[in-house]
Formats: sequence, C-alpha cells, structure tokens
Amino acid sequence: MGFRTLRPVHASADANRTLGDAAKIAIEDGPAPLKTEVEGFMAAPLDRPSTLVLRLDAFEGLQARANLYRDVLQVHVADLETTLAGLTSSVESLLNQKSAA
Repeated sequence: MGFRTLRPVHASADANRTLGDAAKIAIEDGPAPLKTEVEGFMAAPLDRPSTLVLRLDAFEGLQARANLYRDVLQVHVADLETTLAGLTSSVESLLNQKSAA
C-alpha cells in the first residue's frame, strides 16, 4: 500500500473563487433531476410514500450543502431556496393526499 501525500489548499482570492465556482456548479445541478422526478410524481402519484419521504431527505441534504457553501465559500445559488421550497411543498402535498386516502 502506498502513502498519499496531502497538500494544503492555500487561502487566496483565486483559490476561494475556484472552490466557490465548483461548489456553485455542484449545487446548481442538484435540483434539476429532482424537479423532473417530482413533476412525474405529480402527474402519476406513487403508491409508496417512502419514496416521497426519501425525496424530502434529498431536498434537505441539498439545502444543507447549499447553506454550507454559502457560509464557508460565500456562494449563493440563485433561486435554489425557492425551487427546493416548491419541490418540498409538492411532495408534502402528495404525502398528505396519501395519508387522507
């Protein structure tokens, strides 16, 4: 087994900008597939609420990552909070419908 050498990342404006750009791209790509999936759920509701609960967990994880990137790297992703809030509301509505049935 070989040893790995860890190299420090130096704090600089360039390094922060590069890390911020990478974080922003990672976060911006997150909601698109989830949004498509939820739109499909709205059109054809699922039988298993557990899938919907897993999506809520995914939204929370994405929001937590976005908050971390914002706090640490000062990265703000436009409309992410609005998009996640809308998706969460849609999934919660589906769950409420399942509970009422």
